[in-house]
Amino acid sequence: MPGVHRGLLLLAALLLATSDEAEESCKGLFSPETSLIGNIVVIKAEYTGELTSVNELLLTVTWKDNILGEPDQNTGTDTIQGREYLQPTVDFDGLSLTTTVKKSMRGLPDFPTNVTDLVLQYDFPALDDSFVCTIRMIFPLEDQNTQSPSTNSDTYSVSVREDFPKQLTIPNLQVQATDYDGSAPNNELSVSFEDGCPIKAEEDTYDAAGAATVVITFSLTQDLDYDVMDNPTLECQATLSDHGTDPKGLSSTFSITINVESFPDEMPVFEEPIYSTVLEQLEAPDGVLEITPSALLAVDGDVPPDSITYTMLPNTPDDSWEKYFSIDEQTAEVSQTKDLTEDLLTDYSVNFVVTATDSSGDIDTTILEIVLPPAPTTT
Repeated sequence: MPGVHRGLLLLAALLLATSDEAEESCKGLFSPETSLIGNIVVIKAEYTGELTSVNELLLTVTWKDNILGEPDQNTGTDTIQGREYLQPTVDFDGLSLTTTVKKSMRGLPDFPTNVTDLVLQYDFPALDDSFVCTIRMIFPLEDQNTQSPSTNSDTYSVSVREDFPKQLTIPNLQVQATDYDGSAPNNELSVSFEDGCPIKAEEDTYDAAGAATVVITFSLTQDLDYDVMDNPTLECQATLSDHGTDPKGLSSTFSITINVESFPDEMPVFEEPIYSTVLEQLEAPDGVLEITPSALLAVDGDVPPDSITYTMLPNTPDDSWEKYFSIDEQTAEVSQTKDLTEDLLTDYSVNFVVTATDSSGDIDTTILEIVLPPAPTTT
């Protein structure tokens, strides 16, 4: 058993010495050399854009004469894509190995492949077979802006009540967006609208890294008013753009239909702060009283207008005036319901507070002054 251990130790020492010898032998044989790991010469090319043209030269490797034999291409699994997209050409007499683009690399850095490097590897045996040098050529891929952003639909529709506040997220309106580019800013997204659209995306930028589906929500940029709109259906044209610069940002479009719904948010309003009517006699006249300067009516701005109910109460501690005058709840026409008596003519006039109440409970008030007939004189 001790002899076996000594044999293993000698074998390990021999392998280590051989490795060190190979490393020392490979050092300085190749150009360009970026690093040396054991007997593997690592050569890293400049970044290669995914849109680099077919047949374009990417890298030339040279080596010293009279030391190395003809190389064999390494077909390891990590070189499969490199051999598919890159074309290495060995000129042994010229002591060079050139690599060009074999086929379009468009989309390689993008989802779902997300390739960051292409690799080629060659083994160079020494002419005396005393060692083997391996060159590992790494071609870093640069993601370029090749993928257009997209949405899960071309058209969207939402109903929004006219009193919906600006600062809140509009419910039931979500746009799902993706961009399959491999890196920022190519997969960073933003939304813009044509002028006149009253909504905006709630974020300035959305990150679709890793082909993530981003959910875009929206809020109002201005108050809505159904009552003054010529058409309560708004058509908004939107553009979804990425932030890529190489080439310049790509985009897609979609539309959002906003159906503005009416809500009774307008208050009834009397046109005048005070109305009046003049009584010529104590006896109640036939018909309704003539009101000036205009009919005693409130206007409701809602479309369609809310129904309005009218009431009136005397603006005096003496509520006995209620039995002498009344107002029609629907038309606001005022009538004298009972003859006056002379003892009521101590004042020049009596005032009533008239209240208009719409179906939403909003109110407005005005004053109706009823000028009493003059008190009879005694002689």
